[in-house]
Amino acid sequence: MNKKYVSLASKIFFILIASSMSAVLVYSCFREQIPHYYSFIDEVAGIKDKRNKFFKEFKEKAKDVNLTDKKQVKKLIKTKDPYLSVYIYDNKNEYYVAANYADFLTQPVSVITPLYILQTDFETDAYNAVYTKIVQFKDQKAEVELYDLNLLKYIKYYFYVALFASFLTFLLPTFFFIRHKVKYIECLKQEILNMSQGDLSHPMTIQGRDELAVLARQMDGLRLTLE
Repeated sequence: MNKKYVSLASKIFFILIASSMSAVLVYSCFREQIPHYYSFIDEVAGIKDKRNKFFKEFKEKAKDVNLTDKKQVKKLIKTKDPYLSVYIYDNKNEYYVAANYADFLTQPVSVITPLYILQTDFETDAYNAVYTKIVQFKDQKAEVELYDLNLLKYIKYYFYVALFASFLTFLLPTFFFIRHKVKYIECLKQEILNMSQGDLSHPMTIQGRDELAVLARQMDGLRLTLE
């Protein structure tokens, strides 16, 4: 037997290992590009413009509100956007004044699955997206922190694309290898049928160095003997 003989099982095993590593690499590349995706969506989807509009309107309204007036401050930071959280800190004494939590954060968590955990990993940067402005109130200045979670509406699509690309990277090499071998088996079947019908002039097709190649070589030896 040829010393360079490699079994089909070994080839499939190595292909699966290589495909798995490639799939993980593709997934990691998508994970590393999340900040760039966020920046792209922030501009294209108009999230940045809405955020700037919020701060502009907030600054105008804050001029007529005393920071010590808790009731007015609470009313001021109340937003209609369920993806915005607003925090206010005294700029001078650096103590917490008030906050309005995004309604999105109060929604019940779905069943925790491996898929959910992976998607949550993609969403981490969106949860940490905070934008800070110093705002002049009627009586003093304050630090306003805005947590904009609107990116969460788009990250799930990016995550599904990453998952699909990784799946294809894992699946396609194995698929094409098996497809190639099936075609070779079909070729050998046809050549054996031709032999059975008396055609001994055409040699068997020998490809590779696995079990199928050994079979083809033995069949070709039989053909020569019969001829």
